[in-house]
Amino acid sequence: MGITQQAKNLLKGQWIIAVSVECIRFAAWLVIAFFYLSALTAFSLNPDSVVHVSGIMNGGWLYPVITVFFLILDLLLVSPVLMGRMSFYYKIATGENPTLKEVFKYFGIGRYSKALRWRFFTGIYKLFDLLVCLSPAAVAGGIAKSARQGGGFTPQGDFLMLMGNVSCVFLLIMGLIVYAIISQRRLLPVFLMVSEDEMPKKPFLSSSRKMRGNLTNMFIFNLSFSGRLLSCILVIPMFYVMPLYMTSKTLAAIGIMSENREKQPSAIKPVSQDTLEIPNF
Repeated sequence: MGITQQAKNLLKGQWIIAVSVECIRFAAWLVIAFFYLSALTAFSLNPDSVVHVSGIMNGGWLYPVITVFFLILDLLLVSPVLMGRMSFYYKIATGENPTLKEVFKYFGIGRYSKALRWRFFTGIYKLFDLLVCLSPAAVAGGIAKSARQGGGFTPQGDFLMLMGNVSCVFLLIMGLIVYAIISQRRLLPVFLMVSEDEMPKKPFLSSSRKMRGNLTNMFIFNLSFSGRLLSCILVIPMFYVMPLYMTSKTLAAIGIMSENREKQPSAIKPVSQDTLEIPNF
């Protein structure tokens, strides 16, 4: 039985609650986005005119201030919801029947700080990975821009500019692929935190160790869901795709975290590198 079929079986009788969880997660993001855009409108700020350094220095400083404020607000209010969502799917994957209260349990004392630490450090690590992976493309783009602004329409200058643009596009694509692969190292910390087992002192370091040998498999797994995930742009398909995707990914994460089959949750079939199948469409 493939991992996607396992997820479908586990979601039987839980679809309505899973859809409600996705509605809560979507509503939390929508509320933050609404108030952020409302604040920009209230101060007559246009991102196109102030995102550059010159625009900020000429009175556009209010835009980054508002942006940082709402990023902090998102961290404080949405992080517990996101971690509660992951806890919900973890219990689904282990054969339990969680209630809707699971989404809000990380607002409780002793759990709230855990959600903040997870989201904050995940964002920092991913930002660092993205910076490293896209730096070569940025350098190639800078070379192309220098050649374009260097003056003179000589054949050598045109060739250098063309090669810079081509290299920039190629390195950008390759950088995004590499980022998508190495970012899988951050898959397990949230599952280590929401599981009932003893959480390691350094969940991110533990996640990197456990993910060795599984990065490419998880990348292919996510890639196989890319068509369905893209359909979430239309919003409505999201309420079917996300529960299936999150449950499948949680099953895969539980399989990776388990040192052997005896430690697998009894309600699910062991998921290992050999059984991490591409969903059958």
